[in-house]
Amino acid sequence: MSNELSNKTVTYLLGEISGMLENMQNSLRTEIAETRDSLQSSLRAEIAETRDSLQNSLRAEIAETRDSLQSSLRTEIAETRETLQNSLRAEIAETREALHAEIAETRDSLQSSLRAEIAETREALHAEIAETRDSLQSSLRTEIAETREALHTEITETRDSLQSSLRTEIAETRDSLQSQLTQINLTLEQNVVPRLNTIESCYVSTYERYSQGINQLESIQSDILVMKDVIMKHSTQLAKIS
Repeated sequence: MSNELSNKTVTYLLGEISGMLENMQNSLRTEIAETRDSLQSSLRAEIAETRDSLQNSLRAEIAETRDSLQSSLRTEIAETRETLQNSLRAEIAETREALHAEIAETRDSLQSSLRAEIAETREALHAEIAETRDSLQSSLRTEIAETREALHTEITETRDSLQSSLRTEIAETRDSLQSQLTQINLTLEQNVVPRLNTIESCYVSTYERYSQGINQLESIQSDILVMKDVIMKHSTQLAKIS
């Protein structure tokens, strides 16, 4: 009996102990989680503050360093530019003088050589032109003489042929004109002159008849004027009587 009680007691105690251990574990876990969360939040806040402060301090240092570097670099660049400008100006002036001297020498040498070449070329060209002119004159004179003779011959032949042909044509034209004139004279004597005589006689008789009619018209007009005056007088007298 005592052994069974001791076993039950031990079992009970073990159960209590295990429950207590579980409770302790749970509470420890909760505390650990809370502690971890609080530590994390506090560490995050501290890290953010530290980061911000470091960023601000680094930005300030970087700005100062940049400004100092810019000022020093600007000073060095200005000095280097001035030294380079001075050295380049001196080199350019020396180079310009040397080039001017070389150009003057080259110009003088070229002028002298070109003048000599031009003189030689002018003389050679004059000689060639004189030879060419003489040869052309002689050849052209020969060609002109030959052409003149050929043209004279052609002109003489053409003149003779034209004279003979024109004489033949003139003779034929004269003969035809004479025959045509003879026919015209015959036509005039046989047809035109009698008709003209007939027309003339008709016009003369018509003229005489019209001239007589004009005289009659003039006498009729004078008679009408007399009758008009008489009628006017009679009408006035009748008007007075009435």
